[in-house]
Amino acid sequence: MKVCQIYLLDINMPMVDGWDFLEVYKEFPFDKRAQCKLMIYSSSISPSEEIRAKSYTCVADYVSKPITTKTLASVFSK
Repeated sequence: MKVCQIYLLDINMPMVDGWDFLEVYKEFPFDKRAQCKLMIYSSSISPSEEIRAKSYTCVADYVSKPITTKTLASVFSK
């Protein structure tokens, strides 16, 4: 059984924002990144933020806040 870790990453975080995290994360060894799925969630309504997020190959999905039970079910089924 393959273990998969799912991380919900908020773009607007204190100290290190989501963009800063993605820049560091993309330098992680491939075998470590392959075990994870990053899902970006944001309160931003800017289409450019979604486009930017999806430009990172490590980002599996972009979800707008608020996150509902239905949205979480969708995230975990992917």
